[in-house]
Amino acid sequence: MIERGYEIADMMGYAGNEAVFKAIGEGELILVKVPTEKRLELARWLREIKSQAEPEIGALAEDIADAVELALELERYPMGGALCDLDLPHGWPSYCEKTL
Repeated sequence: MIERGYEIADMMGYAGNEAVFKAIGEGELILVKVPTEKRLELARWLREIKSQAEPEIGALAEDIADAVELALELERYPMGGALCDLDLPHGWPSYCEKTL
């Protein structure tokens, strides 16, 4: 699990623990704990409000909904698999440069 966390942080542009903790401390990176049983409900709600929000807020709501859905999907995959090599039902995170 730690390796997957490192992989995600690296793909987001954070090289190592110190960079991640610094970003959290500066408010650049925000950690949100969402109970598993509420994740799908949260993602649906964010997609609903997206259309009613200003474009910037709507885009942020979409990104957060994508992240919540990714968290749900990752629960079904072994920790050893490289994130961008997984066949995720909703597609890859935006930082995985996949082309068909």
